[in-house]
Amino acid sequence: MRDSARPEHEIEIPQSFRELPRWWSNGTEWLDSLPGRIADKCADWRLRPGGSALHGSNAIALPVTRDGVLLLLRLTPPHSSFQLEIDALRFWDGRGTVLLFEHDSDAGAMLLE
Repeated sequence: MRDSARPEHEIEIPQSFRELPRWWSNGTEWLDSLPGRIADKCADWRLRPGGSALHGSNAIALPVTRDGVLLLLRLTPPHSSFQLEIDALRFWDGRGTVLLFEHDSDAGAMLLE
């Protein structure tokens, strides 16, 4: 039986993200694992993809829904300052910044409003 929180199909990683220079020196292991990481977080956090993946230079963001609420799943390669980002978002608690709903420091994942 299929897990109802798992995406029906693999999430497409934008080619423009795949072509960023950072992958030339950092390798593509994390990048290549993104569809599985997204599927895992969707299953763990009961998310449904709700649009195309977006990105900056360091992270990918996927619009998702949970219980009808629109959220954003953000994944970045795990790094030492990730916990500082979590701490800052917890401190501000949505006042003047996005609200953090979930996080997984080991996976470099955040669920944001």
